Amino acid sequence: MRFIARLVEDVMKIPKTLFFMVLNPIPLIVHLTWWSLFAALSIVFDDPFIEGGRWRQVAQIVSPPSSFGNYVTAVSIIFDEIIKEFTSDGGTYFFIFVMFPAFTISYREARGNLQGIAREQQAWTRWYHRQQETIAQENTFGESPPSSEDRKVNSYFRKALKTLLSMARNPMPLIVHFAYWFSAFTLFFAVIFAVTEWAGIVDTAGEFVKMLPGFALPPLVLALLSSYQETRGTVKGIAKVQQAWTEWHHRQQEAKTQETRFNAPPPLFDTAG
Repeated sequence: MRFIARLVEDVMKIPKTLFFMVLNPIPLIVHLTWWSLFAALSIVFDDPFIEGGRWRQVAQIVSPPSSFGNYVTAVSIIFDEIIKEFTSDGGTYFFIFVMFPAFTISYREARGNLQGIAREQQAWTRWYHRQQETIAQENTFGESPPSSEDRKVNSYFRKALKTLLSMARNPMPLIVHFAYWFSAFTLFFAVIFAVTEWAGIVDTAGEFVKMLPGFALPPLVLALLSSYQETRGTVKGIAKVQQAWTEWHHRQQEAKTQETRFNAPPPLFDTAG
């Protein structure tokens, strides 16, 4: 039931997440680049390229003595093979092995970012309201802010460590991601096998059971990647809000120390997530 509720919630937040991705396109570009490289390498080192004699042809071209033109020719052969594979069947290979995982993982990272922003903003907003209520009553407000300098995440390795620790403390997102990816792979397998083999439900199910041990590995790897990126997005979102609020709080404290008026409004972030 919780899985269904989360699925419905995610569907309702798709437009907002897509808009966030448009405003922050760098993660998607990075994911597309890495998945394109991975797909290209898988083509170059795949059996058809090797057994078809392409590698032997490339090796002969660049064998000594070779010129710069020989290397250009060899690279062009490799690129031609990659482009040919990417554009075959209307770009099906490129969509399945590059666009789909890159976009999905980038989308989950954006969702995590929005969730982190909303979560941290809510914590700071509640703290701010308590502060203002206490000041309005002319009392001293001694509660520390939700985050401090030592909790700020300002380096890649600290973000990675914080992400891994968060995943270890809460493995449920990883399980949910695996369920998503496994369902997608199952549907893809069922459609492809049924179409190519013209098999019925019983035959398709039988083949699926035979392939299950190895079949579960790709969804698990993708679940680890997407879950990590979503959690990392949450960490980045939290850090973004923390930085803005901490800077605002420092200015507020400086004004208090100097006994000057401080009218700057607090940072505003969307709390809907």
